[in-house]
Amino acid sequence: MENQNTSLIDLRCGSCQKSSDQKVVAEYKHVIGQEEEFDGQPFYNEEEWLLRISLCQLCNTVNLSVEAIDGGEVTLLYPTPLPDLEGLPENIARAYKAARAVKPIDANAFAVLLRRLLEFVCIDRNATGDTLFKQLKDLANRGEIPGPLADMADQLRTLGNIGAHASLGELSSAEVPILDDLCRAILEYVYSAPHRVAKVSRRIDELKNRRRVP
Repeated sequence: MENQNTSLIDLRCGSCQKSSDQKVVAEYKHVIGQEEEFDGQPFYNEEEWLLRISLCQLCNTVNLSVEAIDGGEVTLLYPTPLPDLEGLPENIARAYKAARAVKPIDANAFAVLLRRLLEFVCIDRNATGDTLFKQLKDLANRGEIPGPLADMADQLRTLGNIGAHASLGELSSAEVPILDDLCRAILEYVYSAPHRVAKVSRRIDELKNRRRVP
């Protein structure tokens, strides 16, 4: 393992999802060789790869990437970025993106923006009630979200309140993964899962219609 303290690599961080010049803190060259054949003639082919450990200078997260020495594409190996959520309405997708942008910067701001995101969900699903708490209960009573998920949403609301009011305390980076997991679970159930079911149903209908064509 070779130290490369002055090297920089342009990489999209698997944690904060932002592209920047990351500082390479360690680098390892790995050679992969194998017997191949061309025009009936055997030959030994070698490929050289660079494994790099780099530090995102935006969120201070370590990233592991690999690149072919002959100029191949840089591939992030760790941390694996979460897949984008499907089926989100435009305003909710925009609000979630804004929340994730501050995720590596400030846990309190992240919680406040996720609470705002919950309000968008309640508005989109026509929830009734003069408080977010009552609106979440309304969604649960109507079957829009199951009871346990409504309880999770209420916990997210509570954490958002703590993030918004200094008198209630201070959130730390330890709460960030919990906040993100709670939010993604809610968005997955309300939007992404039905979106995927609809896609599968459309595909099944297409296959059935294709079979009916003489």
